[in-house]
Parts: sequence; C-alpha cells; structure tokens
Amino acid sequence: MNKWILLILSLLIFSACEKDEPVPDVHVSERTVLVWLAGDNNLYSEVSHKLSALAEGFRNAAPEDCRLLVYADRRGNYPQLIEILPDGNYSVLETYPAQNSASPETFSRFLNYMIETAPARHYGLILFSHATGWLPQGALENPTLEEKPLSRTVFDDNGEQMTLDELADALPADVRFDYIVFENCFMGGVEVAYALRDKADRLLVSSAEILSPGFEEIYSSSLYRLFAPTPDLSGFAADYYNYRNAKSGNHRSATVSVINTSAMPQLASLVSEIIGGSTLLDEEKLKTMQRFNRHDYTLFFDLEEYLCELAPNRVTEIHTAISEAVEYAAATADFMPTYDHGFHIARHCGLTVYIPQPRFPALNTAYTETAWYKDSR
Repeated sequence: MNKWILLILSLLIFSACEKDEPVPDVHVSERTVLVWLAGDNNLYSEVSHKLSALAEGFRNAAPEDCRLLVYADRRGNYPQLIEILPDGNYSVLETYPAQNSASPETFSRFLNYMIETAPARHYGLILFSHATGWLPQGALENPTLEEKPLSRTVFDDNGEQMTLDELADALPADVRFDYIVFENCFMGGVEVAYALRDKADRLLVSSAEILSPGFEEIYSSSLYRLFAPTPDLSGFAADYYNYRNAKSGNHRSATVSVINTSAMPQLASLVSEIIGGSTLLDEEKLKTMQRFNRHDYTLFFDLEEYLCELAPNRVTEIHTAISEAVEYAAATADFMPTYDHGFHIARHCGLTVYIPQPRFPALNTAYTETAWYKDSR
C-alpha cells in the first residue's frame, strides 16, 4: 500500500515539475524594421540593388539591439524573407512558393510573423512598389473609371493590387509603428495620412512620383537615421531631397514630406468647417492650381492652396493646422519639365488632396467612401 502511495506522489511531483518548467524567453529588441519590396512587376530590377544598399546602410548604422528584416519579391524569383545582419551580410530565413505580395492577407501574415519572431519595443516599416495613393485601380490613367488598364493603388504584384483601406486594415491593430516610409509614388495625400492616423506616428511620403531608383542612393549613408533612438525621418527626407536637388534636368525632380499623423483629426475638423460652408471650385480655376500628376487633368492638388482658395479669410489658421501636420516638406523647382505634362512646383505644403470634379462622377463617388471624405465633410 505504501509503495502505491509513494508512486502516486512521485507522479504528481513529476507532473508539477513539468508544468513549472520555464519557457525560454524570446528576446525583445529595441527596434525591428520590416522592408517590403513588392517588385513582382516592372520594378523587379531594383530589388537586388535595394537589398545591397540596405545591407550597407545597416552596417554603417551600427544600431544597437535592432533587427532589419526584408521581404523581397521580384519577377522571375520566389519570394524570400531575409534578415540583414549588423555586419552587412544577410541571411535568407525562408523562401516561399509564388504568392501575391500585394495581397492584404500576405502582408498581414508577415507583419504578424515579424511581431512574433522578432518582437521589439519599437517598429518601423519601409514599403516599396508602385502606388497611386487613395485612387481606385485604373483611376490614374482613366479617372472616368470607364476602362481599367493596369494602374497602381498601394502595391502591385503582376497586376494584382492592394487598396489603401486594405493596407490600413492589414496593419496590426495592437501595434503602432513609429513610422512608415513610403518609397512609392503619390502617397502624400491627406487621404492616405488620415487613413493611417491610428497605425503610425510618422509617415514619409511623396506628393508626386518617386523617380527610379528611389531611396536606393541614400540608404547606405542615411539609413542610420531610421534606427536612431528617436528616428530622424525629417533628416532622411532632407537627405533624399538634397540628393535629387543636386542633379540636373529631369533628374532634378522630387517631392518629399514627413507627416505627423496625430495632427490629422484636428486638420479634418478644420477642413469640415471650411468645406461645410463653401462651394466647389470651378474647373477653370482648377486648371490654374498646383498639380502633382503628369496628365492633362489633375487628381493630386496642393491641400493648403485648395483650402486657402475656399477660405481666404482663414489663411493663418489653415497654415498653422498644416504646419502641425507636416513636419518637413521640400520640392524641387520643377518636376520632369521636358516630359509631357511636366510641371513647375510653385506650392508644396507637403500634403495633396483630391478635389471632386464634374467630369469624373464615378471617381467622385468613390471618393465619398474614403475615411478622409467622411470625416472632413
């Protein structure tokens, strides 16, 4: 009888020891940054060059207790998840079957994977692909929305694309990023900044296109700014502007700005007051206003100019609200001046806006579905 009692007691003790066995801790880094290179499109040749530039920049940055992960998808290759190491070398963590890198499900899955396997006290994102801000697919080239040629929204994977709302929904609800750097065209819209106001503290964006090779030329010397204890997005943006502004001809073309998303609700409230008591501008007036897309119509206008046209008696108030939202803004004097519909940049507050126009009724309707429109009217 005593033997049975001793056996039962020993089993209970063994079981208790098993339950109390400590689970290995996952190291929490100071900062993890994920770079999303969605290059399964005509930008595929830039992916390998950006990888090299990022590796050199991370080595030069010498960040303490930080990690840099890169999801790289390029035409003709399988997608890979790569970790760039502090010495500038990189390790391929996984190679995946062909998948849609512009899918919100794919994007969300990798963000969650990053949080689980490379947890950190602070997170950053760098996104690279084609983009056209808030616009529906096809709208940049055909704003009547009667035809749907290949046009980009946020990412492009061999013709598959992600919308701005899908991007916002794919970002984790329980993580707020310190910043999102958009190496994408036309992401400087107030519609973009408002949609992401609860997702990141700062956005680095461009009102117009970003000329190839994007930020590749400054990653090696300026990436350290994004890994500083207090990330210096304005410094990174200024480095990019200075690099472009030192060029000549069409290569001297750039717009860049840094947006403080915490100021977006207040800006929306002011715009609601202004637009609520005004009428739309006529099309002849729109033709004279600053534009940021190279077409015979304008889909991206300067936000400050628009508001000042609507409420000339509130110019100081408008300027103050935009200054609180835009921490840095710079633009070259001209944008691709010898190309068709190249333009002079007389105004650049750092945020663009779409202005509804009678000739684009379908696009106007789509615009009413944006969070910015709903909260600024």
